Amino acid sequence: MTLWKRMLLPGLCVSGLLFGHQGGVYGAEQVALKLAYPEGRVARYKNSYYVEYVSDRAEIILRGGGLDVKNVSVRIDGEWKSQETVQAGGSKILATVEKTATRVVLNNKQLTARQFPYTVDWLEGWTFSWGVLPDGRDRNFSAEEKASGPPQTELLIEFSQLWMPEFSPVLPEAAVGKGDTWEGEQTFEVPFKAMQMMGRNARVVSKNEYKVKKIAKKKGRTEVTIQEKRKVRYQGWLNVINLSVLLDGEGKGDGEWVIDATRGLVLSHKVKMVVFRPKVTIAGQKRPVDNVSAELVINFKRKLDKLIAEKGE
Repeated sequence: MTLWKRMLLPGLCVSGLLFGHQGGVYGAEQVALKLAYPEGRVARYKNSYYVEYVSDRAEIILRGGGLDVKNVSVRIDGEWKSQETVQAGGSKILATVEKTATRVVLNNKQLTARQFPYTVDWLEGWTFSWGVLPDGRDRNFSAEEKASGPPQTELLIEFSQLWMPEFSPVLPEAAVGKGDTWEGEQTFEVPFKAMQMMGRNARVVSKNEYKVKKIAKKKGRTEVTIQEKRKVRYQGWLNVINLSVLLDGEGKGDGEWVIDATRGLVLSHKVKMVVFRPKVTIAGQKRPVDNVSAELVINFKRKLDKLIAEKGE
């Protein structure tokens, strides 16, 4: 693979749409929700996730056959800290990946880094960037710098597919109070570059329902807790040693956001999504495997660790 000073992922986009209605709680406190990206802000976040896939038909799905196993199971746990700096007048964010940790288990056997090195650990020390529009959405994610050798382009795509759809919610234009609801939609999409996946995209489309759960005052600031329910269409590539499959299916998710409405800052977010009975296509093949019973679970958490610098401070 060519060493690039800048590895772009052309075509990657996260877009959001707001629609629907807001139900009112008359007489209650109303709060405007808008994320802010002041130039010079530096925030450090803790991020963690796990991806879990299970299915039958191991004898077909696993390269080389499933030997004496009938089912396939893989779980990938990862975590990292990201130090995120707002630049270019609030239209660009630079984020450096730090303090990574990963655990990969395939059919109840934990894999070593030598067996499977293509994890978030490989991204330790890398700096990524994405653009931010005034509404906080539509981001083009790319790798800015490398610490030691370039990772697979597909690893960057998988990483961004996990991280970017959870960067911010779709927020309402009007002020809201406790019990208010609204709806939104977000789309993430970027084409795979590997030959065996040419013509296919990594894609996440979520239709979201939000509800204000709580509004509280903390240290002179207003914090808003938002419940989220989503319907999701997921298309992604799971590639772990002798398991290499494209997954395409629909599912549901439940999540929560906590937003500092005073500073326009996401304080925390968590979501769990389940994709039920996705189509399973072996990498390099055109047709899904017949009669597969599969399930995919994605769990993601993000929490502000420290606000290091703010404009004017």
